[in-house]
Amino acid sequence: MKTIITNEYTSKLFSRFRILESEIGPIPKVFRSEDINNTPRPEGTGFDVNRYLDIFDKIKLKKGIILDYAYHWSFFHGSPCIYTRRIDEPAISVNEYHKKYHNIEQPYLNDIIIENNAKSFFQLAVFTKVIHQFYLWWHANYNDHHFVVTINFAEEILKSIKRKKGLYGISIENRDKLKQLDFNSQVECFEDCGRVHYIMFSNWIGFYQETATIYWPKLRIEIKKKTIVSYDCGICY
Repeated sequence: MKTIITNEYTSKLFSRFRILESEIGPIPKVFRSEDINNTPRPEGTGFDVNRYLDIFDKIKLKKGIILDYAYHWSFFHGSPCIYTRRIDEPAISVNEYHKKYHNIEQPYLNDIIIENNAKSFFQLAVFTKVIHQFYLWWHANYNDHHFVVTINFAEEILKSIKRKKGLYGISIENRDKLKQLDFNSQVECFEDCGRVHYIMFSNWIGFYQETATIYWPKLRIEIKKKTIVSYDCGICY
């Protein structure tokens, strides 16, 4: 049986998230140099990624653990690499991050605790997407995936896209198709996992349905995508 995550709940969650997002500010100047790849982020510099936990109240960290990030910078790309550490341990550089977490996409999952319920699974699915989307530079802006949890937000996106028949537009037929969709997020809870279904949008994919299977209690996430309406904004970074 699927549990509907109501529009009221998702609207409040994303409203709080957008407020926090607006307070992050520009990339600190100290990050805009390849020297940052060899040194840990200076203490107290830049956005405190732990503030996300004020928004996602169903997500807890193990005792004594905090979120942190190393910052990767090059002329073509800049983005945070999220990890967890003990509060009394030193931060690490992005080069140390890649050595320590080689081929591990979400190392912070090992230190996260959630309950087996619909809202917890939904929050984790959102959390694991958005915590990588700050201080993005140039090519990193391909990571522009947005949760579309209401028809109103879908219509806002459609208004921003000019109606063209070619590659850089969405046809009237496809616009009508989107307006018939149910944008409510849904969660299925099982003994050892939760399955979260939601709709997303990217300027380089279009509208697509994503299903996140979150294995529990040792957290692991598998993602499946299915394009609903293709779109390409025509920009090449």
